[in-house]
Amino acid sequence: MNIRPSVIVAAALAAIVGMTTVAARQQPAPAPAPTPAAPPVPPLVREGVTEKVSAHVHVIPDNSVPMVPNVGIVVGSRATLVIDTGLGARNGAAVMREVAKVSRNAELYLVTTHVHPEHDLGAGAFPATTKMIRSKDQVDEIAATGLEMAKRFAGISPLHAELLQGAEFRKADIAFEQEHTLDLGGVTVRFLAMGFNHTRGDTATFVEPDKVLFSGDVAMKLLPAVGAGASLSQWITSQDRLTALAPARVVPSHGPMGDVSIMADTKRFVSTVQQRAAELKKAGRTIDETVTTLQAELAAAFGASPRMAGTIRAAYTQAPAVTATAASTKHVLFMCPHGAGKSVLASAYFERLAREKGLNVRVVARGTDPDPQVGPKVAEHLTKNGYRLPVEKPQRVTPDDLASADVVISLGCDVGGLPVRPGTLRQWDEVPGPGEDLAGADAAIQRRVAALVDELLRQAR
Repeated sequence: MNIRPSVIVAAALAAIVGMTTVAARQQPAPAPAPTPAAPPVPPLVREGVTEKVSAHVHVIPDNSVPMVPNVGIVVGSRATLVIDTGLGARNGAAVMREVAKVSRNAELYLVTTHVHPEHDLGAGAFPATTKMIRSKDQVDEIAATGLEMAKRFAGISPLHAELLQGAEFRKADIAFEQEHTLDLGGVTVRFLAMGFNHTRGDTATFVEPDKVLFSGDVAMKLLPAVGAGASLSQWITSQDRLTALAPARVVPSHGPMGDVSIMADTKRFVSTVQQRAAELKKAGRTIDETVTTLQAELAAAFGASPRMAGTIRAAYTQAPAVTATAASTKHVLFMCPHGAGKSVLASAYFERLAREKGLNVRVVARGTDPDPQVGPKVAEHLTKNGYRLPVEKPQRVTPDDLASADVVISLGCDVGGLPVRPGTLRQWDEVPGPGEDLAGADAAIQRRVAALVDELLRQAR
């Protein structure tokens, strides 16, 4: 049978196309391109969103945009007060345009909740006749730190640098010690120096007739950002002081507005962290262990905010030190048959961990039938991991060793003929020998040593 070449070529092409189609169907679908991360929202005060929250108080909300504050505008019959400025002159000018929409007063006052750039460094856009109100704590803080934080903020992005170009702190026209009162014309406003909480110059503003409180960073629905060196007891005192004002509305520096529950929640969080950090420190936990434990423990009640770690670290640092006295010294005796392996490992691990956690201990390693030298594998293992050898040469346990020990740990010894004091003996006989299973012996001993240290810490409370 004769087949035309064109038919053969067409059949071959069809086969190739069919194979390609099948292969394409067998290939996995390409992974979708990753969604690009949304660019950060610029730190700009929004115009046209100002809210009237009471008879005399307006708020430009931050809409939870980072580095944008909630700006307050308080209007009396004679004068107007602005609380916070935004980041740099561009934001300060936006604030002034919003002020013009709600007030025609020529007399203008300005106060800031604290001296961080997004709260204070927009003041350059305010009229020259504006009267700047500062606590003396703020004045001192500016003198001490200058524009250090502004320089750090300017390094965040080109926009931040542009906004802060040429920014300077405005000098105080009115400086007060603890409290200052201002009459705006039928509206009395109180300014309170709050002490060192978030910053040294934290300042709260309370509009008396409207019962509106501008609490700054001292009380927010966000978890607190504790200033380096600030006392958590001061934070708790500040919550009580703000609560005593009985505000109907609380306007924090950042985030949603609320009521007195903001202070109650802040106090509950700080008090809880303060108490639990002290308990864990007393129990011998390190600062890093305490942070990890409390972040997990408190996340359900207070959220998993990165700010939590700073508060925990402050609480741990400020908690009373765990002191050990000679009277509380624990004498712990570890003994194994040859005094060359298990007792050497256990005493080395116990001594370091106990001292790290604040226990005052005297540790002895002995053997009931001692070898002439410490096991070479054990000596090498301890030295390689940074431990000192607790004994140079294995020694026989003596009646005096047993008599003076508060705790006697036997790792496989026959204790039948030994004068062990009642109530002191613990037997870790199931620990394998390091000569046969060094890794297993090491893990078993470290686990038991950690439990023993925790037990002795609880007894020392």
